Amino acid sequence: MNYVTRRSVPPEQDNRPPTAGESRDKWLKRLQQVMDDAPEGIWLYAASGTLYVMSLGPDGDRLLTPEGDMDQSAILASIRTPQIDGGDW
Repeated sequence: MNYVTRRSVPPEQDNRPPTAGESRDKWLKRLQQVMDDAPEGIWLYAASGTLYVMSLGPDGDRLLTPEGDMDQSAILASIRTPQIDGGDW
């Protein structure tokens, strides 16, 4: 399954040095490989500048609290990064 969708930038709008685009393409390929290799039963959740690796519940759905929030007991790992946002568009 393709988890990474790339947006194309017209050449006239791409003001990055050539190596920056090549480096980004390699990183996107690695990210796709990570998602392809991810074990069943996990999913990713982003919130407050942190990327969380979460486990799914026994029924295969995301674990929620009675209030409908993400259940923090399902956190397997967290990666603090300022380059992530959990907001909707």
